[in-house]
Amino acid sequence: WTDADTSISFKTPNDMASGYWLLYVMANSIPSTGVVVNCVWNQTPNAPSQLGTRRSDDDSPISSTTWTSNLTPKATFYLSDPDAADTVKYQIQCSTAANFGDTVINYTSALISQGATFYTMTGLTSGTSYYWRVKCIDNFPAESGWSTANSGDIAVKIDTEPPTGQ
Repeated sequence: WTDADTSISFKTPNDMASGYWLLYVMANSIPSTGVVVNCVWNQTPNAPSQLGTRRSDDDSPISSTTWTSNLTPKATFYLSDPDAADTVKYQIQCSTAANFGDTVINYTSALISQGATFYTMTGLTSGTSYYWRVKCIDNFPAESGWSTANSGDIAVKIDTEPPTGQ
């Protein structure tokens, strides 16, 4: 290689440390002379934690066992990565089905700093129950597994109709 900006990606054993390594490349069964490269290993981000659902108007928690009239609830969560310098983004899905076969929201954010964040859900319908899940993606882009709100049970039930008397 003559281009100093050339980068390659490859799988490594878990016990290899970041640092300078002597790399040999095979081209047409002919080994290259060794090249010293600075290798940085990326770790998979952590699955989002501290999931919650809150009202967008007053930031109060929404119970998954009661109906809310708030049509734009906030999904709250914490994003982290073992690589402290990494920036992260999130992908969030909201669905009327527990298996997320029918997503009404599928959004990926821009890269942000690690920490607590939220997403305001829009386009939700009264008289409907929703599930939501989120995953963390770092700037390399390695992905965590999904974290599902309320342990996979209904996360938020929306009803804007006032109750009628008997």
